[in-house]
Amino acid sequence: MSELHAQKVQALESAVRILESNPAAADLKPCGGAQLAGDCIAQRPPAPVRRTVPTPTLAHLPAIERKVALLIGVSDYRGSIPKLNSPLKDIQEIGKLYREQFGYEVRTLPNADKATIIRELNRLILETGANDSVTVFYAGHGQVVEKTGRGYWIPGRASADDPTQWISNQDIGRALESIPAKQVLLVSDSCYSGTLTRDAKVQKAEVLTDPAAVLARRSVTVLSSGGEEPVADAGKDGHSVFAWHFMQSLKNVQEWSNGVDVYERLASDVKQDFPQEPQYGEAIGSGHQRGGDFLFEVRRY
Repeated sequence: MSELHAQKVQALESAVRILESNPAAADLKPCGGAQLAGDCIAQRPPAPVRRTVPTPTLAHLPAIERKVALLIGVSDYRGSIPKLNSPLKDIQEIGKLYREQFGYEVRTLPNADKATIIRELNRLILETGANDSVTVFYAGHGQVVEKTGRGYWIPGRASADDPTQWISNQDIGRALESIPAKQVLLVSDSCYSGTLTRDAKVQKAEVLTDPAAVLARRSVTVLSSGGEEPVADAGKDGHSVFAWHFMQSLKNVQEWSNGVDVYERLASDVKQDFPQEPQYGEAIGSGHQRGGDFLFEVRRY
């Protein structure tokens, strides 16, 4: 892993220098007219339309209506940016788990570029409603600029020299803030993904124990594969260390589980396998309300 990380650091030197002098070089503006564009962040619609959803055969939390999971995996990088082995397999099998065990509509983006990812995030902003459950999963390279402390995703077809095709944590946060759903979870399996949570950790003692009370609050949380350090691409069965243990933790959910409980099991298992420490916290500036949490609910149709 150290060799892969060194190759990436060397490859991204030019882009990092640009971001040191202009931290906003990758940032996007709010959308105007064309809200499904790939070069701006959509604004939350004023009144989400309620919809009818199929009746599940098992639903313990009926207050959750539609479920949507957007899974992004980038392994095939251009030029000198090192390729990754696990992201495509990760999103394929995590998507299957989300669909079959938790009843999500799953959208996968293999090796997607910035414009494609932004369009799909905008689609979540425009199409989901307040009572929906949304997960965004990203597996791919990430980078932090030490001088500014700002983090970035590096999507498919991104340049090692031009950071304008990277996705900033600021834009990721703005997208999460704009998604109308009260239940929103971002899972980021990339280096330095802990910059998405920083000091806003979800404390188990503060999470409400009644799921109805939890669902009455807006919960926007981030589960990251590590803190502000590199994380492992290789792991078990062709998956990253984090993704493999994430799947095992989800398979153990019976009926429903708080996100913080899933996180605690996951973090303990990951740390036994590899020296990286997953993080779980609220998405800063997203409107997360104290006492809320993301709820994993088994729902088979």
